[in-house]
Amino acid sequence: SVHERMNGTVEEEERSTAVIPNEVRFWIFLLLLIPSTIGCLWMLYYLFMHRTLRQAPRNHIAILLLLFSLIPQLTVIPGMLHFYRLNGQWNRPMLLCQFWGYIDWTCYGLQVVLVAYGSIERHLLLFNDRCFSTRIRLLCFHYLPIGILILYEIVFYLFVFFFPPCGKFISLSRPICADSCFMYYPQVAAYD
Repeated sequence: SVHERMNGTVEEEERSTAVIPNEVRFWIFLLLLIPSTIGCLWMLYYLFMHRTLRQAPRNHIAILLLLFSLIPQLTVIPGMLHFYRLNGQWNRPMLLCQFWGYIDWTCYGLQVVLVAYGSIERHLLLFNDRCFSTRIRLLCFHYLPIGILILYEIVFYLFVFFFPPCGKFISLSRPICADSCFMYYPQVAAYD
């Protein structure tokens, strides 16, 4: 069953069948994290320091995508690095596992929906720019959908990780130790 899957036998099996050793994973993540974080911070600095770029609606999705990729780079990935540095022998509290899973899934989900909405909005900006011609239209077609999407993802994953309808799944043998219901219940995945 699902709950038996979370027992030690599967965790030991996952640890023993790893193709890439934890030391190698640590260095790969570290070597890629440093330039990625520097590049993300540089782009955010550039977009925030130039008033015309910061205020242009076409750049708001890019700014949000950079922010929602920077959050896991500063929270989730350092935890993964610590996990790999300890060679997978790190007992974390359940609340920390849930928080990491929440941050990881929420930021990923936000990136997906923002790219999807950004594609639609880019089409509107190019071929029907009258949608954004007044403040009311800008509010209705730009700020309101973005706000609703962000709020939806935050609330949805808050319930999935902290008040799950299908139980809590913790696997300490993995860097991000909390699973969501999506892994075991296709109904929840279909809803999302």
